[in-house]
Amino acid sequence: MHRAPSTAFSLTRRGLLTAAAGAVVSSRLPAADAPRTLALFGMHTREYLDVEYYRDGRYLPEALRQIDHALRDHRENATTAMDVQLLDLLYTLRVSLNTRAPYRFISGYRTEKTNDALRAAGRGVAKHSFHTVGRAIDILPPEVPLADLVFSAQLAGIGGVGQYTRRGFVHLDTGPVRHWVR
Repeated sequence: MHRAPSTAFSLTRRGLLTAAAGAVVSSRLPAADAPRTLALFGMHTREYLDVEYYRDGRYLPEALRQIDHALRDHRENATTAMDVQLLDLLYTLRVSLNTRAPYRFISGYRTEKTNDALRAAGRGVAKHSFHTVGRAIDILPPEVPLADLVFSAQLAGIGGVGQYTRRGFVHLDTGPVRHWVR
């Protein structure tokens, strides 16, 4: 799901800064058919994965299975096919932020059972979370300030971006475009 760029332009300070930042991000992105890699570190499982998941214009099935396993619900040891648009968002952010550091993730896929248990425990979990369909991830910034990660994610214009400042993580999903701070 890609949004068409807006044809309207506001000459406000915020509009100029956003346009300039967008140009910087766009100038750092590789060609659409360039190889894509992700490095992931599970904060709960302590597992590390660094894998090329896209090459020569196609997703690599074995690499996607490895990513699905890394991002599994560790409580239930259950996997799902993670949304490749989410993976591409992570890759795009990694490139735009100019970092090779792995994403340290707190939560990827969650079963309904896990989601319900976290919700019942008062963890601020949404009843119909995008985590339960493989379309969300909670990450710690990869060697960049939290605000930079949030800003770059919002510029990408894909899905939800939740900034959890006190807990130091960012929620990303491929649902409707929105953002929030908690």
